[in-house]
Amino acid sequence: MPVSNYLQISTIMDEIVKIQPSTMLDVGCGLGIYGALSRVFLEGDNLYDRTNPPWNKKENWKVKIDCIEGFEKYITSLHRHVYNDILIGNAPETLGSFEERSYDLVLAIDIIEHFEKEDGILFIRELQRIGIAVVVATPSAFIEQIEPENPFENHRSLWTKEELIALGFDVIGETVSLVGISRSSARQKAVSDSKLVIRMFQDGDEHGITTLFKEVFGREMTLDEWNWKYRGQGNLRVCSAVIELLGEGIVGHYGGIPFRMTRDGVKIKGISACDVMVRKKFRSFARLKKIHTLFVDELYKDSFIMFYGFPNERNLLLPSEKLQLYERIETVYDVVKNTAFNNNMSRFIYKLFPMSFDDERINRLWNETGHEFRLSIIRDRAYLKWRYEKNPLFRYELWGLRKRWSKKLDGLAVVRGDGSEKLFIMDMVFSKKVFLPLLSKVENLACSLGIAKLSFWVPQRFHQLLLENQFSLVPFGATLPRSTHPLTIRKEEIAEKFFYTMGDTDFL
Repeated sequence: MPVSNYLQISTIMDEIVKIQPSTMLDVGCGLGIYGALSRVFLEGDNLYDRTNPPWNKKENWKVKIDCIEGFEKYITSLHRHVYNDILIGNAPETLGSFEERSYDLVLAIDIIEHFEKEDGILFIRELQRIGIAVVVATPSAFIEQIEPENPFENHRSLWTKEELIALGFDVIGETVSLVGISRSSARQKAVSDSKLVIRMFQDGDEHGITTLFKEVFGREMTLDEWNWKYRGQGNLRVCSAVIELLGEGIVGHYGGIPFRMTRDGVKIKGISACDVMVRKKFRSFARLKKIHTLFVDELYKDSFIMFYGFPNERNLLLPSEKLQLYERIETVYDVVKNTAFNNNMSRFIYKLFPMSFDDERINRLWNETGHEFRLSIIRDRAYLKWRYEKNPLFRYELWGLRKRWSKKLDGLAVVRGDGSEKLFIMDMVFSKKVFLPLLSKVENLACSLGIAKLSFWVPQRFHQLLLENQFSLVPFGATLPRSTHPLTIRKEEIAEKFFYTMGDTDFL
């Protein structure tokens, strides 16, 4: 129901009046009872304009009270009068748009029981991130409730007093409902800092890393996926650093996928940063800098000299550039084209054919063309087989390009569909003279499959040629940076030489 038990109202309102917030967020506001009561008892005499009764103008009110509601049909004229801003949407997703400590007080009255327990814990952590103080209330006994018209109302969990205390709440009411309040505490943060250890990966950490991944990114990473990612190329060393909270486990992680690379014909070791994550409670610029510095310093000692990744703009700009951890190389663009059948010379000269990832011609092709990829992952058979055929998340197809009168491999493309309108070119190996014919033949493949668009990444130095051939460029929201470590490969060289595709990304 969009209304809570009346027996808890006095306990909750007593706490609100004690706090006297100047900003408040009512999450899952329902019928707006707590918004209305808070407006009356926090605004006080300022509600009234005695020279022009009965109400003061809304823009003159002193207290900002906002709300989030997932079911728009609940919103009435009462809400529109009481609340400053009304946000309609899924509460956990909406909360993600707020900065830390956005509100003096956040209310979540009779809402956590609508989550499965694990999701509810993540939801509570979001409330605590946003609010200086957080008040929650939840039934003290499980109440069966299923509402077909509004699934947000379905009850999915029961919370105990002990669980709320473990999540940092003082339980201030426990009748038909449990009412708890948590407050941010500098002292609690200092105690936590004294228990934090930043170190390189140790065997067994993978269990804590995969658990943290689910908490931060909302998707399960299985141990099979973790092993494929971090040990799948026969790696003797897992290239990760972690933040450990003593007695509790992994609360932060800075990962990297090691690659065999080539630099003007010389083999080097490179690494792509990925799965950078810290539990919200422990996020700080200082910890990010410490874990990054340890990660780069330790791997540089192991002869890694190319550090890169593809963070989104927000993740790069907010912490990394401010702390001078990364240096921007270039913005990543999605190269796209509406497919049309190409009836050109390439159609008659070349043949595109399905290949096995075990085909011996892959290595011969790389040996013949690798010198043209002046700074690149070594895209030989071992790499392609690990990266694509053994990938536990997606299915890929490998297509080869050869002249119709020859069996010699002239180029290859790894593709993946999205089940609808796009064919993604994940990777390519080619000599410069067959780059456009390869794209032309893949475009014809897409047409034959009824797929409307091609999509792929290549460095900006290819973009003019592609624009001249009816491709478009769309900013993807990602950036290619390098580590600012003084002994790693410099920005100018990376910009001039590095070849990357969608297959180099850190969302493997």
